Formats: sequence, C-alpha cells, structure tokens
Amino acid sequence: MIALKTNITNQRQRNFNKLVHQITHELHEVSNSIRNRHDPVIQVLEVLCGPESELTKQTNQLGYRACHFGLQEGDLSTSAGRKVFFQKVLLCRPQHFWYSPTCRPWCSWSHVNEARSETGFQHVQQERDEHLYQLALGLVLYRYQRDHCRHMHWEQPARSIMLRTPMLHEVIVAKIARFDMCKVGAMRDPQNQMLYKKGM
Repeated sequence: MIALKTNITNQRQRNFNKLVHQITHELHEVSNSIRNRHDPVIQVLEVLCGPESELTKQTNQLGYRACHFGLQEGDLSTSAGRKVFFQKVLLCRPQHFWYSPTCRPWCSWSHVNEARSETGFQHVQQERDEHLYQLALGLVLYRYQRDHCRHMHWEQPARSIMLRTPMLHEVIVAKIARFDMCKVGAMRDPQNQMLYKKGM
C-alpha cells in the first residue's frame, strides 16, 4: 500500500506540473490577445463559487464592485472555460480573488472513506485527480496576484488536507486565517440544538 501511495503521489505531482504549465501558457496567450484593453477594476472576484454567492452580493451592496465565476459562467476544467475566465481577470484586474475549490476529495471524510476499503481508496484518489486542475489553477492565480501586488484568498474547511499537499508549498507559506462559521446557515445538531462547528 505504501508503494502504491508513493506511485500515485509521484504521478499526481507530474500531472499537476503539466497542468500548471498548460494553464500558465493559456493565461499568457489571453494576455497577449487583449493587449492594453481594460474594464473598470473590480474589488472581488469569487472563483468556483455558487450562483447565489453571499460575498459577491454583500460586497456590491456596500458600494464596491464584485462578481463571481462559477460553472454557469464557464467550465474551468476546460481550456475554453479558462479562456473566458482569464479574459475577465485581465480586463477587470480584481484586487482580491476569493477562491473556493471543491473540498470533498480533500476533507476529513475523505480519510475515512479511503481507509474503509481498496475501492474507497481508489475512489478518493480518482476524485483528487479529477479536481487536480483546481489546485493547478489556484497556484497560477496565486502567482498572478502576487506578481501584481494583489490579494488571493483560498477557502477550505479547517481539516482539509488540500493546502497541506507539497504541490501547494508556495501557497502554504502564505498567511493562514482560521475562523469558525458556526452561526452561518444556523445549522444545528438535532439532538442538543447546538450550532455545528464549521471551521475554515
């Protein structure tokens, strides 16, 4: 099992490196195509979020400019979807990215599921590979914001191992904010009616 995990990790790292190279190239291609065109600057661009994003809504209500880019705007697992996204990024020059990649393959439950059986282990590994583009895109966006002296916020549950993977060592050294969202959504334990802890 240790040898299998090592082989999977090594192959995933190679695939990740290829994706980072590909996505970086796509960003540069879009940058060259739009030249010096610009739209008004936006303060917040949410990425991989739901269509009813509260952060975008509240930011706009406060008089700032914010928008989101989710599946309805384009499929970021494809080059075509990323091209549309990069056009928005380069034209609007967001001061802040709020990046919310899928947490399921990396959350604490994934450890439980992969330990149950060989089938469970394979399923979790497959899910991580399918969502690897999100990690690669996140790293490319992180580098882009850093190079332009702007901000990137990467959202994950507190017990997610996503930001502990060696692939994201550049992001890991950045500042980490930990907070509890227990009042958001007012989700309560049906037995004792206490709020669920939702650490981020």
